[in-house]
Amino acid sequence: MRGPYSFFLGLFVFLLLASPVASRRKLKQQQQKKEDAVYAEEEVQGKPTPPPVSSYLHEPEASSSFVVLKDREEKLGGEKIEVDDLLAHYYKYHNGDTSSPSSSANGGGGGGRGKRNKKNDGASSNPASTFAFKGERLLYVTPWNRRGYEAALILARQNKLEWLVPAWFQIRRNEHTKAIEIVGEHEVEQKKDWLASIRQQVDNSCTADSDQEGEEVCSSSSSSGVSRRKIKIVPRVVLETTLADHKDCVYTAKLLLALMEKHNLDGYTFEIVMTNFEVAVTLPRLLKEMGTSDSSSSSKSRKGASPQVVFVLPPMDIPALGTTEHAQLVAALKQLGEHVDRFSVMTYDFSKQGGEPNAPIQFVAKVMMGLAYIDAIRHKLLLGLPLYGWKTGGQDMTGENIILWLASKRNQIKIYWEDASNEHLFVEHLGQGEKEYLASSYPTPLFLAQRLRLADELQIAGVALWEGGQAMPYLFDYL
Repeated sequence: MRGPYSFFLGLFVFLLLASPVASRRKLKQQQQKKEDAVYAEEEVQGKPTPPPVSSYLHEPEASSSFVVLKDREEKLGGEKIEVDDLLAHYYKYHNGDTSSPSSSANGGGGGGRGKRNKKNDGASSNPASTFAFKGERLLYVTPWNRRGYEAALILARQNKLEWLVPAWFQIRRNEHTKAIEIVGEHEVEQKKDWLASIRQQVDNSCTADSDQEGEEVCSSSSSSGVSRRKIKIVPRVVLETTLADHKDCVYTAKLLLALMEKHNLDGYTFEIVMTNFEVAVTLPRLLKEMGTSDSSSSSKSRKGASPQVVFVLPPMDIPALGTTEHAQLVAALKQLGEHVDRFSVMTYDFSKQGGEPNAPIQFVAKVMMGLAYIDAIRHKLLLGLPLYGWKTGGQDMTGENIILWLASKRNQIKIYWEDASNEHLFVEHLGQGEKEYLASSYPTPLFLAQRLRLADELQIAGVALWEGGQAMPYLFDYL
């Protein structure tokens, strides 16, 4: 998996630096042979760096397979969860109880913790039950998994949502006329009532003030007196075509700004199809046109401010500090960061084969630490959290899928804590042999807590959740 991402990284950096703006800005730096050493010294000695989190970078065990299942079961301790616990949580939400047991710690809505099995509660030893995450939360929702729209409402009610990203739009060329067009507006039309409900939850019609860190905070308060952050609605836009020249960029920017004005959006989340590497050079040009547009409609809808922009980054193997490759990557990300408010990093899908960890902690930490040490973008980073898993054979495991599996195989499935990855894995025993089983990854409260803590320790902006419709709703209590 890492090979293709490394290839993408090289092309990403090359194409960004190949743009006219980047070339002018970096011309002198490319002529300075000692630039790398100077940068490395400044990065290590002259700039603040995140606290060390080397404990997350332990080497994984030689094998992540479940060869000795009994030994793993004995290691569970306070991390142990049972199939019946998960089913009970699911049915609680299915019956309409969406109160948040951790709401007081997170500043969300009211609601108490229901009766639980004390034997498996683990409240005293399980960090998932006590850790209150104070960072930002970005949530993706998709038209093909419409449960996510309700998930967004749940997080909005709990005051746990700062960025909302419906996966709605694509920029492509008309098959017949070859003209640039934005596809997907019908999704917005169908979800007008939902958008109104989201805005109503946090009273987004109020005047937005800024807190000490410059983030927008709604000046009104909820009925409980808790200040609510303004939810920024920034639909995803997939760039599926290259914008060949300045004229294309200007025209596309006008289309995006007009759409933003029409539907009262706050901006966009941009993603580049990995097979279209050449599109990478397009983005800085396009964002420059959007940010510097004198369009009266844009100025009116945003009160003179530029559109909010999120950019999706794949997990990257960051080159060693002090190398030419590292300096080039830093230059590319700094240039992009001039136009981008948040970077959403896809720290998941480590293995899609199933039966293996989806987002092992050492993989997540390595990717995020490498990016977090680029001081100019650290405060813009969002650590990607999957709300789904993968089952043996490559089947994607949504909350609905895993509940059906657990309910039908209740007596055959056990849940194990995988030490090397810091993930719970679900194992169905098919026979007496050690390897006769089906396994699936799927996030649990402890899985979330470990990664939320990592985001907190790295001093980054927060987390990005892919995606709301795939989650078991009780997981929102632990975000």
